[in-house]
Amino acid sequence: MVEFALVFPLFLLLMLGVVEGAWFVLEVSAVTNSTRTAARWEVVAANWAPSNFPDCATAGDSAPLVAPAQSTAGPFASEISASAITNTPVYQIVNGTPTTTLIGCKVTITVSYSPLQQLAHIGPSTISSTFTAYLNG
Repeated sequence: MVEFALVFPLFLLLMLGVVEGAWFVLEVSAVTNSTRTAARWEVVAANWAPSNFPDCATAGDSAPLVAPAQSTAGPFASEISASAITNTPVYQIVNGTPTTTLIGCKVTITVSYSPLQQLAHIGPSTISSTFTAYLNG
């Protein structure tokens, strides 16, 4: 009984760490997939609108990217909102100077994460992922 009383709290702490680590990896994967999907959607949407091409479909307006990003976020879909998404056009750089030639759309999604924040104030407070989808035009 004494050995059990000494080992059991350590075992529980170890199991809690494994579960929290797995949850963190799952959320990072979901945010990464959501960012990739939103960036791809933005480029594909621009390609389907010849008046915008070549352009980012929603540059500066993140609201249209929420649904595509949420579609691959799994259990974390509710955490992705327009305020969590930043999208900007990417311009070609020649000799260190940006040009007016658009080459892609960069999407960044940042969501809050508080794994053990309530208990021990450890771990990151946000998860952020950036993906750039390039235009072929």
